[in-house]
Amino acid sequence: ACAAALRPARLLVADVRAGTLATARHLGATDVVSAPAADLATAVLDVLDGPADIVIEAAGHPEAQRAAMNVLARGGRLTLLGIAGSDRTTPFNLDPLVFRDAQVQGVFAYPAAVFARAARLIDEGVIDPGPLLTHHLPLTHVAEALTLLETRPTTAIKVILDPRT
Repeated sequence: ACAAALRPARLLVADVRAGTLATARHLGATDVVSAPAADLATAVLDVLDGPADIVIEAAGHPEAQRAAMNVLARGGRLTLLGIAGSDRTTPFNLDPLVFRDAQVQGVFAYPAAVFARAARLIDEGVIDPGPLLTHHLPLTHVAEALTLLETRPTTAIKVILDPRT
């Protein structure tokens, strides 16, 4: 939604879970791609008819990071938002980034200033987070919420635990 608010000529969202792509379109994606992780870069390149100038990797999975690197154009910019965690980190060859003269930036998405800006964008109606909030559960259903986030059924994107219910 934030990327769409900048009104790029094209905004492609790629995911291994096809169930999230309708939400991506609703939030402003002009193109969507779903493919197994090993085929994701090829599927993206096919849809774009070539590499991307700007790539934002938000999953944190090593295969998603690899795909993001492989679709980046020469002189492009890769932003890494996703956190893989120490149990999922897989080293890979960074030479393609050097050969492409790419800019790589890691961004931690949770400092207070980011929350303040996100709240402003929501208050101003620039972005609507509603489509991302797929499950609303009472606070007493923590175990169910964690199971949803762990198993990631096709409909689960963000789970809200409401202490008022």
